[in-house]
Parts: sequence; structure tokens; C-alpha cells
Amino acid sequence: MLLRIIPMALSPFFPIIAILGYILGSSRAVNKILTPALYYAEKDHDYNSFLKIIINKSMKIAEGDIDFKDRFMRSFVVSDNIINAIKPTVLDEFTKMLIDKMKSEDKDTVVPINYIENELKTYLNIEFNIDPEIPLKNKN
Repeated sequence: MLLRIIPMALSPFFPIIAILGYILGSSRAVNKILTPALYYAEKDHDYNSFLKIIINKSMKIAEGDIDFKDRFMRSFVVSDNIINAIKPTVLDEFTKMLIDKMKSEDKDTVVPINYIENELKTYLNIEFNIDPEIPLKNKN
């Protein structure tokens, strides 16, 4: 009986907690938009550049493209090499390397199921000195 009464007794507080969460979350988003815009506006004193920065930052946040150099993200300790492996330039380099490797191989050979995934894991293990190494998938 008590387990059914507790949620009902606390239910008036849930909307208040949700509203506080929305306010704090939106204030963080506004801070991410206004801080860089005001910083650049002080340098340039140009209204057009100020508006351009506001629009660009607000669109990035709306699309979910928030910078990785965030205080909350920096609180977790992750190796810098692994973070660099996420960047699109690394994937472009891997793609070029894989294209060159596949051009040199025989065209009649059968490609294993996990070929590209295993090649990516091998590439990351070698390029970024990941220890322990990322395990490869079996050929089964």
C-alpha cells in the first residue's frame, strides 16, 4: 500500500523538477551561443559578424553539434589519441589507406564479412597505439 502512495504523494513535484531541468538546460545552451558571440563582438565591433555568429551557434546547437571542449566532457579522463580517432580526418585517411590496399589485392578473392570493420580496428590499433588493442571480429 505504501509503495502506491509514495509516487502519488510526490507527483506534484515532478513538473517542478522538469521545469527546472528545462530552464537549466536552456540557460546552458544560451550561454554556449552568447559567450562566443559577445567575445567576437568585442573584437570586431561589427553588428553583421555578431549576428552571423549568433545564427551559426544557434544552428549548431539545434543540430546537436556541440563542441567537445566542454567542462562536463573534460571531466571524464579519456586518452587524447582515442578522442582524435573520432575526427572525420582520421576516417578520411583510413578510407584512402583502405582504397590503396584493396587496389593492390587480387580482385577475385572473396571479401570476409567483417573485413572493413577489422581493417578499421587494426588501423586504429596501429595509428593510435591503443593498449589494450581493440579486438578483431572472427571470420565466422
